[in-house]
Amino acid sequence: MRLITTGEIENWADTIECKYYLPQLIRRLIIATIDFNSIKHLQFSYGEDINTGGYDGELLTESENLFVPSGETVWEFGTTNNKKGKADEDYEKRN
Repeated sequence: MRLITTGEIENWADTIECKYYLPQLIRRLIIATIDFNSIKHLQFSYGEDINTGGYDGELLTESENLFVPSGETVWEFGTTNNKKGKADEDYEKRN
């Protein structure tokens, strides 16, 4: 089994590929760690569909784990180093 290093993740975050496929990775991690039968709605656009607007991800699940809460959640992703700026921008878009 090959492990991915922190450096590889940091380098990937600087690529356009990451912007397109980070939502798909998160979606796959959710499916791998939450009981699939408890997932009632799962929408994470990826690839060219990331430019369609709306939240980066939407999830409704009846189960939870350390990283995924139960209930209805919305997700926003970013690959920038300016975390506060990205969070402020996303917050302003939604208000």
